[in-house]
Amino acid sequence: MQSRIILLTACLGFLLATAGAAWAESGNVSLILGAKTLNEDDWSTNDDQFEVGIEADFKVSGLPCNLVLGLSGSGADNTFTTYENGYLNSVSDEVTTSEIRFGLKQIWKAGPTLRGFLAGGPAIIAASEEFRYNDGYTHIYTYGYRDYYYVEQYEGLSISDDGVALGAWAATGLYWTFENNLNLGFSIGYSVGRVKLFNTKVDAGGGHFGLLLGFGF
Repeated sequence: MQSRIILLTACLGFLLATAGAAWAESGNVSLILGAKTLNEDDWSTNDDQFEVGIEADFKVSGLPCNLVLGLSGSGADNTFTTYENGYLNSVSDEVTTSEIRFGLKQIWKAGPTLRGFLAGGPAIIAASEEFRYNDGYTHIYTYGYRDYYYVEQYEGLSISDDGVALGAWAATGLYWTFENNLNLGFSIGYSVGRVKLFNTKVDAGGGHFGLLLGFGF
């Protein structure tokens, strides 16, 4: 799952950087790797997720701030067992979220090579969750002082749902610019966006922390 998120985000980021660099006066493109923390009450053990994102900002003549566009994806999975009517069932719970962010980004010099930034705006936030019952089941028979275990495999069952909502985001951070316009730093932020999954409203946004590696143009 994580490899698919990285590949998709990298492809979209490459297209974004190529298109933006053609008309902007200057800007930055950054790959962000880190973590996303969701509301534990909504997501239980899948609240801490691996996240990868790409962000690009563009300086446009006449605007006091840079325009910014970002894409990110996160995911986590967990396996647990349930016991119902004498059966032990193994259940896989997989959650993914994605965000498309728009807005403005103010960048200022904090030193000869150090830069600080503050950004924010609207976001399109999506989430999906899938439960898979695909590990077979164990029926426990008890006779006298001994337990007999009978295992039978069956074709996996799954249920899933997804949702999307309009939300908002904000982020700040620092980065250092080295030779050849190489940028290295970190970003922290927060996003909100309530989506409907399995007839229940949950917050698909959360806290974000990541290391950024990119370049200026």
